[in-house]
Amino acid sequence: MIQKISEIFKFDSEFLRFLKKSSLSKDNQVFDQEEIEFLLQFMTKDKNLREFFEFYSNSDMQTYNIKMKMLIITHQFIHSNEEFSKLFTSLRLTNFSLLKHSHRNYEAWLLTNIQIPFLSYLQKLAISFKEIKSYKTSLFRKSNYSNLMIDSFKMVNLVNMALSLVPNLKIALKNYPQDRLLQKLTFNIYQEIQGYQKNLINAIIILLNENSKNQSVDLYEFLRELKVIEQKMISYHQFRSQYDPKAVLKSPSQIQIFFENQTKCSTQQNACKAKTKREFHHTTSRSRQSTGEEATTPKSQRLLYYCNHKYSSCAQLLLKDQEMVIQEESEKQIDQTLQQQ
Repeated sequence: MIQKISEIFKFDSEFLRFLKKSSLSKDNQVFDQEEIEFLLQFMTKDKNLREFFEFYSNSDMQTYNIKMKMLIITHQFIHSNEEFSKLFTSLRLTNFSLLKHSHRNYEAWLLTNIQIPFLSYLQKLAISFKEIKSYKTSLFRKSNYSNLMIDSFKMVNLVNMALSLVPNLKIALKNYPQDRLLQKLTFNIYQEIQGYQKNLINAIIILLNENSKNQSVDLYEFLRELKVIEQKMISYHQFRSQYDPKAVLKSPSQIQIFFENQTKCSTQQNACKAKTKREFHHTTSRSRQSTGEEATTPKSQRLLYYCNHKYSSCAQLLLKDQEMVIQEESEKQIDQTLQQQ
């Protein structure tokens, strides 16, 4: 009796009232991005964060469409709200594996092969929130070689986990081409991975600059991983018409093009430096000849030669058989290390 009375006088918060009225809680394919943006302003309070997960954990909310909406919302909020990520990692969404309409066989397949694996990826993403933020900062600050290398491999693992979803996403889109929520999810994953891929390419360029003389086995292994990611992203982009009808998404980044751009920039900059040095040598050659000094500077010439060829050699490396080249270079590095010991 007391419980019934308390339920009568229990009022929903403004946050819950909005959530219940919005399309985000309806078992249909309607999805309004503006409602998510409006919802975001409520997600700064711990109380609202808990109400959000309690609401979607309710047994009445365990339909395919509502689950998909919750996943899309969570994916967006994880990147913008650290408190949301912390709370998400501490929750056990026990009802998520249930389906209210268990007779819909296609929903059961999508739950097992798309939604549950994606939920696992979101949990990994939430746990790595600080690491991802730190990684982007370290790229900007160009942190030391060893730390950047370790963090880069962590990002590679995260990207590979996201890419493991792609084969089933492709099957699902082929079988259910009208599923707008599935299209939205696939679109968002591609967009996210492409951002991480660019960060990883920037990282390897920084690492090449930092460790130009002694390129380690780890560096070649990192390069190999980036090429694997690149090939998977190209395959992902090839069926974009099924999830990006407006052709908004750009083609995946390619390492060779980045290296070629670096080569052009490096060549142009060094050409200017070489021209300046030639002019300097020309104006000072008389004074040097009178004192018996060298008219050329071999050390500077070697440096210019290295800068001109460093990125072009990487681009040439990518034109060859990737695995064979990397294996041979790795074995050389191991042999040199053993000889030095």
